[in-house]
Amino acid sequence: MVTAAITSSGAGSGFDVAGTVSKLMAAENQAMTPLTNAASSFNSQISAYGQLKSAVTSFASSLTAMTSATFSAQQAVVTNSGTGTGVTTGAVTATVSSSSSVAAKGQILTSAGSSATGTATPYASGDSIAFKVGDNTTTFVTLTANSTMEMLRDKINAGNTGVSASIKTDSTGKHLVFESNTAGTANTVKITANGSLAGFAYDPANPTASTMKQTQAPQDQTTAASASYNIAVTQLAQAQKLQSSGFDSTASFSTGVMAIKTGTNSTTLIKPLTNTLAGIRDAINASTDTGLTASIVSDGTQNHLVLTSLLSGAANGTTITATGDFAKLAYPPASGSTAGNRMTLMTAAQDAKVTVDGVEVTSPSNTITTAISGVTLNATSVTTATDNLTLAITNNISSVQSSVSSFVSSYNSLQSTLATMTAYNATSKTGGALQGDSNVLAMMTQLRNTLTQAVTGGGSIATLSDIGVAFQKDGTLALDSGKLTTAMTANFSGINQLFTSTSGMVPLLSALTTNMLGTGGIIATKTDGLNSSLKSNSAQQTALQARLTVIQTNYTTQFNALDLTLANLQSTQSYLTAQLASLTTA
Repeated sequence: MVTAAITSSGAGSGFDVAGTVSKLMAAENQAMTPLTNAASSFNSQISAYGQLKSAVTSFASSLTAMTSATFSAQQAVVTNSGTGTGVTTGAVTATVSSSSSVAAKGQILTSAGSSATGTATPYASGDSIAFKVGDNTTTFVTLTANSTMEMLRDKINAGNTGVSASIKTDSTGKHLVFESNTAGTANTVKITANGSLAGFAYDPANPTASTMKQTQAPQDQTTAASASYNIAVTQLAQAQKLQSSGFDSTASFSTGVMAIKTGTNSTTLIKPLTNTLAGIRDAINASTDTGLTASIVSDGTQNHLVLTSLLSGAANGTTITATGDFAKLAYPPASGSTAGNRMTLMTAAQDAKVTVDGVEVTSPSNTITTAISGVTLNATSVTTATDNLTLAITNNISSVQSSVSSFVSSYNSLQSTLATMTAYNATSKTGGALQGDSNVLAMMTQLRNTLTQAVTGGGSIATLSDIGVAFQKDGTLALDSGKLTTAMTANFSGINQLFTSTSGMVPLLSALTTNMLGTGGIIATKTDGLNSSLKSNSAQQTALQARLTVIQTNYTTQFNALDLTLANLQSTQSYLTAQLASLTTA
């Protein structure tokens, strides 16, 4: 009987174990795809938030340069319209001050020291203290229990009194310090008090009657007024310079004493380490109280001690008392001293003298800050009758224009980053890394709301649009330079108010960006969440990979066993085929 041959294929059995396992694993590996896609999305968002943080940080940094001085900038220009051969060049330069010394300050009052410590309660229940700041209504604070200074401080701070209370401690005890919350001379503090609190009373009309001491006077902001001034310099400030008579190299100063007093400095006794002219020079230079610098000048034959005051001005002249060997260094010289036996005046100590609109102003220095409020004059030479110096203080229009332009550019750079990250490209049908991200959309809304709100106190200028800054359809800002120039001409101070007042653009945006960049802000919170998700995703991928490795091992083991079984069946087939063939032949 003939039967059909039983066939199979493969190496061993002819079964493709590797290929079959590979195809099966390709299907199994599809379970990894959602995890890898998610990881890619997480990484993309983390990178995008990093770029966002960088953009917000850059914008926040740009805000720090936008100070009140920036938006209230003034310039001082000195011109000389004099004619003739005696006209001086650069006799005076001027700058408008922008230092904190001209900023408005609140009054500070400090109490006498108290020795009460620990749990002692020197202030009695029922006693009251009342504060009146400027024209505000008087506010009373009444103790409801015996109190320590700390309890009194806290009670005052909770009472909306118009002052802030604090405590400082020194060698005389603890002091209660009150500072007006509002700066300026119009906000002087008056305090009435009774009983155990009576020592805190203060009347600005009679300050000497109080144990409270004013440690900072209220001060109004002093700015230069836009105006024109006629300036002349009639005398430059000079530091006194003295020169001794000549001494040969063998001169000795072993007897007597030498004492120096310069200006308001204390009298200083000079004690040279060597009894020589060089020893005297070194002792003077080593002292911090003489107010002098000393040098030795040789005329080729003899040595002269030269003393120069460190400060110029008539009040900083030097007096030298000397006896014995030092007597030749006395100044003014002793009566009857010969020319070769005394100190001589080489340069007299004198003040600078400047006239401003005909009014003479003196200064110990050639840098004069008291002539015009908010302006520093620097005198370099004496003017002549042919000079006609004019100082013009004007608003620095170009500086403010540049500051506003920089503000617009800085915001637009941030807006560009936000727009790119949240955009959708209809052509490629792809979205930005943060498209639809509610956190980023909230940030954009917060920024826009801040930039469109009104700021009080600036008169005709209350919003950015009032100075020519307006939103475009794409969310960026545009600057109308002509409108800005008109606004600066009409209300220059209003622009400063718009940007730098308490409720102005810069403080509000600075607070907003600080919150965004803080550890609990949107960016950090979202980034932390994404990193956490990425870490969890990585753990899931690791677990799935381990499971796939087991599956692959099982498939390989199973199909290798099948391959062996098939190989054995092939061997049996061959035997049976041979046996059937032999039977047929028989």
